Amino acid sequence: MRWNTLRQLWIPALHFRYAREAKLPTATLDDYLAVIEQFLKEGKAAGAVCLKTTTAYERTLQFDRVPKERAALIYGRPKSSLTDAEVKEFEDFILWQITRLSAQLELPFQIHTGHARIQGSNPMNLMNLIEANPLTKFILFHGGYPWIGETGAIMQRHGKHVWIDSVWLPTISYTMAKRAYQEWLEVMPSNHLMWGADAHHVEGIYGATEFTRRCLAEALAEKVERGELREMDALHIGQQVMRDNALELFPQLKDRLWKHKANSQPPSK
Repeated sequence: MRWNTLRQLWIPALHFRYAREAKLPTATLDDYLAVIEQFLKEGKAAGAVCLKTTTAYERTLQFDRVPKERAALIYGRPKSSLTDAEVKEFEDFILWQITRLSAQLELPFQIHTGHARIQGSNPMNLMNLIEANPLTKFILFHGGYPWIGETGAIMQRHGKHVWIDSVWLPTISYTMAKRAYQEWLEVMPSNHLMWGADAHHVEGIYGATEFTRRCLAEALAEKVERGELREMDALHIGQQVMRDNALELFPQLKDRLWKHKANSQPPSK
């Protein structure tokens, strides 16, 4: 398979199917961890540029550090025999392992935050994971909506290895998105702010692009009018957010931009 993003990383059925096809053992927890690592390595070799988890829609983002010995006692048991606490413990353990592999394989880690299960998707729940893994490049989706201030605080403290992706934010709340852009640019470096469409059809991508471009332009223009930015700096930041920051974080994508090819022709169908 060819993927740009490896997501839903801990679905056991997917891992075990991959293990069967690759003839890899799965008898022990160490076997299973080796399967996950091989799965990610193969995905990267096939063109994936980052990892992604959407678990904020299913459970809390509070991932506790679970000892391997504890996870080994859970592994291999049927889910029907596990308590909810044991299920969470094993998921927590696997997420920490994937976070480690994210750094090792140099694959940034996209995490959906906010706009999910409201009772557990506050990005502040990720603080222990972020603090303990300074070599992992974390990308916080949706800007943490509605917790945009909390996301900015995380960036202020851990801006060296955290990025904000405002995906969906301008279409969720245009007003909040404009305020978020202005607040974030006061507490974080402009080269760590990105946007995204995260749509499955061209109309959605086009609409998200137009919404984001207009929203960001208005936010920057207001800063220029207030004397907080020079116009040349606002234009530079706009290009960073809309294009350059993603290419800096995912340099593999540069070779996939057909407009930079010698003949300047779109890819053939």
